[in-house]
Amino acid sequence: MLEATYADQDEVGILNKCKVDVIAKREKLSGLARVGISTGGKTLPESKATTRYSETESCEVLLIRKRSFDEADTILTLLNSETIRLPRYCKSKGLKQWRSLAAELQQNVVLVPEYLAPSTTVIQIQWIKDFVYLGDGDESPFRVAIVHNNGSISGLDHGNALKGYELSYTPELGYTARKVCKEDSSTDQW
Repeated sequence: MLEATYADQDEVGILNKCKVDVIAKREKLSGLARVGISTGGKTLPESKATTRYSETESCEVLLIRKRSFDEADTILTLLNSETIRLPRYCKSKGLKQWRSLAAELQQNVVLVPEYLAPSTTVIQIQWIKDFVYLGDGDESPFRVAIVHNNGSISGLDHGNALKGYELSYTPELGYTARKVCKEDSSTDQW
């Protein structure tokens, strides 16, 4: 009886409209929480918030297809082949555009255990500092990697993303790390 009370029901009329509004607001608030609306434009990394779900340190990884630069922007090709331009001085262009670009980037971010995250130095990703928290000297909670057409992941320098592992990403399986060793062919997926 208790399960039937809380089971998803088909609502009609005004109740259906209210239900749709609640779902839409929940998704909007979730997106705003990920973007991190603070006055300084900086948020603390999720890796510092341990939860009952996982006590393992985690790291956000922005997965892109391609990165290039021109005189005013950093040009990124996202996983869906959409191209976005990140202005060097985005905050001067307005808070609305800044939030919009940050939200678009977050849609291409996966959360992975830190030990399986691709190697990226803070210096390599300074171009994204206005949109995400890069960490301080002791931590690097944000990384960027390139996903090739075959799904393999490389570092920004197009070299191996993580020593000792083959990283890949597919929409079906998500982020996958395969340890490179002769005796063991273990695979972890997120």
